[in-house]
Amino acid sequence: MARVRYIPAFFQPGFRLLDGNDINFADANPQLSLDGGNTTVNAMTQAAALAFTLVAAVTQFTVASANPAFALPPSGVNKNGQPNPNQVTMVNDTGSTITAFPGGANDVINGQAAGASITIVTGRTVTFTCVSDVGGVRTWKAVGGTSTGNIT
Repeated sequence: MARVRYIPAFFQPGFRLLDGNDINFADANPQLSLDGGNTTVNAMTQAAALAFTLVAAVTQFTVASANPAFALPPSGVNKNGQPNPNQVTMVNDTGSTITAFPGGANDVINGQAAGASITIVTGRTVTFTCVSDVGGVRTWKAVGGTSTGNIT
């Protein structure tokens, strides 16, 4: 007796209509955004680093200012009214060490003190993942690269 092999059909054949709202949502919310060739801001404090807050999924820095720094996205929405990302990647191609500050005064990176920064050496890529966002306070986990602040 011949064996019949069942292959599931995930999509039903034939013409189907799509809701325009679904298409608009997909177009307005890209899954990956890239931001390359950036110059860091001159920042020795968290407040000054907020002048360059990461919003793209992947951000590459190629030119470093004096005291190069950036800030992670704070809790809430960005200037375009979209929710801030929960995962961002930073590529340091500047030839300088860059300081990463949390976006909020009480936000934490890798279990350090609230508002404490970490540094990322040149030639490294670090992915920051928001593991908790409670009461407007974000807790970040940084993975990759070699730097201070207990990056794994």
